[in-house]
Amino acid sequence: MLSWAHFGKEISFRFIFIQDSPGLKVNLFHRHHRANFLAISTLCVALSMCLPVIAADDLTPEPESATGTAAPETVQPNVYDSDIEDMMPAKNAVVEDATKPAADNTAEEPQVYDSDIEGMMPALVSPELPKEPADKEREFKAIIEGDSSEKTQSEDTEAAPATEEEKRQLGILGLGWFEKQENWGWDWSTLRFTGRYGLTRFKFGGRLAVDAGILNQDDSLDEAYPGLENNTDLRSAQLILSGNFGPSIFYKLQYEAGSLNDGLKDAYVVLQNVPYLNNLRIGQGKEPFSLEYLTSFKFLTFMERSLPTALGAGRNWGIMTYNTALNQKMTWAVGLFAQSSKWGDVTIDTGEGVDISTRITGIPYENMESNTHIHIGINLLLRKNTDGMQITTLPETQLTSITYIDTGVLDSDAAINSGIELAIRRGPYSLQAEANQSRISLNDGTENTYRGYYLLGSYFITGEFRRYNRGAATFAQVIPLKPLGQGGWGAWEFAARLSSMDLNSGEYRGGKETNITLGLNWYLNKDVRVMLNYINSNIDSQASGRMHNIQTRIQYTF
Repeated sequence: MLSWAHFGKEISFRFIFIQDSPGLKVNLFHRHHRANFLAISTLCVALSMCLPVIAADDLTPEPESATGTAAPETVQPNVYDSDIEDMMPAKNAVVEDATKPAADNTAEEPQVYDSDIEGMMPALVSPELPKEPADKEREFKAIIEGDSSEKTQSEDTEAAPATEEEKRQLGILGLGWFEKQENWGWDWSTLRFTGRYGLTRFKFGGRLAVDAGILNQDDSLDEAYPGLENNTDLRSAQLILSGNFGPSIFYKLQYEAGSLNDGLKDAYVVLQNVPYLNNLRIGQGKEPFSLEYLTSFKFLTFMERSLPTALGAGRNWGIMTYNTALNQKMTWAVGLFAQSSKWGDVTIDTGEGVDISTRITGIPYENMESNTHIHIGINLLLRKNTDGMQITTLPETQLTSITYIDTGVLDSDAAINSGIELAIRRGPYSLQAEANQSRISLNDGTENTYRGYYLLGSYFITGEFRRYNRGAATFAQVIPLKPLGQGGWGAWEFAARLSSMDLNSGEYRGGKETNITLGLNWYLNKDVRVMLNYINSNIDSQASGRMHNIQTRIQYTF
């Protein structure tokens, strides 16, 4: 099968999938997955086209200001979801703004607790800019504001910032660039109109990630873990429909298809300004646990999350309240969830149960002048399950279904999971670490304890840095200073990670795995990224030996 993709005038590529070739395994959508994905796509498009027609009778003119011009609407969604950063208004940005000097980078209001939405954010809500020469700053501003004219990008001419009236006429409002209209507007991915309850938006987005890898293991592992082979895989094809109805109701629907993951991932509504609770999320979404887990898949430093993610929480149905404090230097979230099903590449339970999970984060130190930022966090999960519990994980790749470490189903009905987080960023350098633990109470009166940790470091040789989302307390999208085709080669990042998880406890021998990963990321622009990872896995389980994996990914977000 041959497919062609084109992303701007400078970036285009094609994929050729050859099935049944010797030594090459290709995973594509199953037929029913394809049908589901196409059905969801059609539904999203139809909904975006029909809803404004249905609601046409509710359209009301924008209020008039003292000067006779319409005053812009403002919406302040706060959804604890870093995938949804685009929905927040520019004037209340919680993600560091690259269009301002570092010393002026302060946030006014909490916005999001879902890192998946951040990738669809407009240019007005962009990362902070480290100190650079004036010509680079002017060029960067021109790029992220979508002006590619020679006058704007010229080193001799500085572009005049848009006035508030010009922004109002363009209908920016922190959403994007829309056609000039009185009560409604649209761009290629967002429809918005002003109705009875204020500004209403329907945002369509998603991602596509294609992986390929060369996998090999020692002969000592072949007998215990047969079937490891080179592979090419559609890792993720995701659709997101999100938006808001007025200033206090936000929603998100996220469907994902892939070789090991498919189905409805997120489906929730956020109610804001709720008395005593402030922000209330109802529905299915990520439980508040772990910096790496809550950071969107689209913005991870490596292709997959580290091993100890298996000692955390997951996606479940429930109710969660959250907020920020201390001028957004602290976040907290707590929720009650029903264990409805297994999601992702980790398994912690085997049946129905209840979770109470909480996460508290803080910023004990930051210096805008030196672009230095320190993040700390603690996590706690209380889990009750009557059908037994299980912990297992893939070897930081989804190009194989082999799991080298696995506790099996434990005769247990309760567990306490805990974790600590640390992240330090200074300009283009960053360090990030977490340690997780799971204490599982067995029905025979004994207790098993399982532990894991990871430590990663990264460096941008082109001067960018990892942005931080204060509302969700996660890392956000990287935006190159000079994208490919606009005066540069994009952003280049080197990274290394050490991760380990020990599932041996008492007489239960689930195995131990330690991975060393080296990574290279090339951000062609803010939407297209090429990744290369080498993973060296040291396995001590049913058999002992090493697994080597060289894997690469092409990822596009929209």
